[in-house]
Amino acid sequence: MSKKTTRERFDSFIVKGDQSHHCWLWVGAVGDDGYGRFWVKSEDGSQRVYRAHRYAMTEHMNRELDPDEYVLHRCDNPLCVKATGDDSTHLWLGTHALNMAERSERGRSNFQGLRFSAGEKKARADAARALRDAVKINGYDHALVQRFVRELDDGQELLF
Repeated sequence: MSKKTTRERFDSFIVKGDQSHHCWLWVGAVGDDGYGRFWVKSEDGSQRVYRAHRYAMTEHMNRELDPDEYVLHRCDNPLCVKATGDDSTHLWLGTHALNMAERSERGRSNFQGLRFSAGEKKARADAARALRDAVKINGYDHALVQRFVRELDDGQELLF
């Protein structure tokens, strides 16, 4: 039995929807911010942790990303890792300014309420983990994914 490559290991944590507009959901570790986490072992034996969507873009671009390159989500789903380079992609490279502008457009800036207080951040991470767990058990459910994103966008209580 051969050992999995890093890419094969990464891909084993993705559940894809069956339509071209569906997200590719990360079902591995989820951090306290609600984004996926992926560990990569270096040749010297040390480990580096990536946000899963940044690792997906790193693999797609076939290069390390600069610290000032942001990976933005068209789908607004922190668990999505769909980096395809075509019209179906959900991830794209941007800047801090673009990220902040999108955040403001979606009602998530620091000036638009206390939506990202410590309690709200925990609720977001808990909801992301609940979505991840549901997808791991039941498979991809587009209605559930849409509800998760809609509740993030609307600032509703996350009920997963």
